Amino acid sequence: MTYCFFVLPKNFLNKWRSMIHSDNHLTSSDMEPFVSKRLISSRSRSLAGRINVPGDNLISQLSLILGSLSIGETIIEGLLESDEVLATAKAMQSFGVTVEQMDKSVYWRVVGRGVGGLDEPADVIRCDNTSSIVQLLIGAAVGQPITTFFTSNESFQYQSLSQIVEPLENMGVKVIAHKEFTLPIAVTGPETLVPISYLITSSSVSIKPAILIASIAAPGETTLIESVKTYDHTENMLHYFGAEINIKNTEAGRCVSVFGEAELTGRQIIIPANPSSAIFPAVAALLIEDSEVLLPNVSINPLRFYLFETLQEMGADIQLLNRRIKCGEPTADLVVRHSPLKGIEVPQEQALSMIDEYPIFIIAAACADGVTIMRGLVSRMKIKERNRLIDTIDDLIAAGVRIEIDGADLKVIGTSNGVAGGATISVDIDDHIILAFLVLGMVSIDAIVINAVTGIINSFPGFSKLMNKAGASIIYR
Repeated sequence: MTYCFFVLPKNFLNKWRSMIHSDNHLTSSDMEPFVSKRLISSRSRSLAGRINVPGDNLISQLSLILGSLSIGETIIEGLLESDEVLATAKAMQSFGVTVEQMDKSVYWRVVGRGVGGLDEPADVIRCDNTSSIVQLLIGAAVGQPITTFFTSNESFQYQSLSQIVEPLENMGVKVIAHKEFTLPIAVTGPETLVPISYLITSSSVSIKPAILIASIAAPGETTLIESVKTYDHTENMLHYFGAEINIKNTEAGRCVSVFGEAELTGRQIIIPANPSSAIFPAVAALLIEDSEVLLPNVSINPLRFYLFETLQEMGADIQLLNRRIKCGEPTADLVVRHSPLKGIEVPQEQALSMIDEYPIFIIAAACADGVTIMRGLVSRMKIKERNRLIDTIDDLIAAGVRIEIDGADLKVIGTSNGVAGGATISVDIDDHIILAFLVLGMVSIDAIVINAVTGIINSFPGFSKLMNKAGASIIYR
């Protein structure tokens, strides 16, 4: 390893000392407070009507960041107003960008500073929501010769950022952090970023976007080679904002090249609905008799639509209407009707693509006729993911779902007669698990009670209200 010494900015130590005590985070005026709730989801007779699913999380963040790096105004419709996205908006304001909600409407306005035009933040940027925010913001920060400091609360301070450090240091970025590259961390962009060619071996959704965002400030061509598939939203959005992108498939993997020093132009953006959120009302409608719902403007990006396709293989009646391209993203309106499902065998690659959505898929499989097997799911999970899987399986079994782990495979024994339900579940703040059990309550014989739930489901604000309007019965108590 090569070590280098450089002159620290005058205010470096003061900023570093202020990290732990920084107040640079969202206040109660920026978002609703978290309130502990007890949710009760009861059997629903049928669901009907239009259900507006909130916008995609990553595309919402990219819209704010790329809008900030563009010339002119970017008007965003349907921004997901989650903690993570609002923290991104707050951070871009710290870089001197005008980011504002227009008269408390569904529209947000970003007045861009152009590539390389961000100001050095006067204070530490605090990211208490997830480490992925830090990576995306680092990608934006290093495009100009400024020093930016990041920290977070204790929940995320121990997540390593090492995977993003190597490519950024290759581009000339100076990074100061603990030896494991956990937060707090400081990054200083060089006078001129160096374009690189780099092999990405991680399936993280934020490493590639962070490097691609940085690369638009580097003269010349930066090429990233993916040995594993990751979401392509960043490529789509960069192209939409005016960057020159070249994509090709090679033996080494999918190659994405960005030609730097591009001038991005502000755009009108309609954020597509998150398919990972749309799946919850969709599964509820499939399982509840006489149901038919419309889910408008859902992203049908091929890298995000595996679960819907798997459900169609099981016999789901899911119709895609009005297909179009919005902001570089393929979208459609989904009509979902009640359908008798049949158990299937899901190949390993397909099962792994749904690794974050297995709770709701297990519930669909539990209400299908026959056995559903998810090949290789268990063996490829990380320790933390596997522990969460076991905890979730225990709760599902308590609610009457029949599940077996057979070596590397997960097996669900379905029953078209309905799941018993009647369980009380205590879960953490994982949205996918909370939403899955709310759907289970809609289709099970007896109600599902969920304890220790925050008042806001960040990935799907207003879920209970929307579902109740469509015919569900979810109450706070």
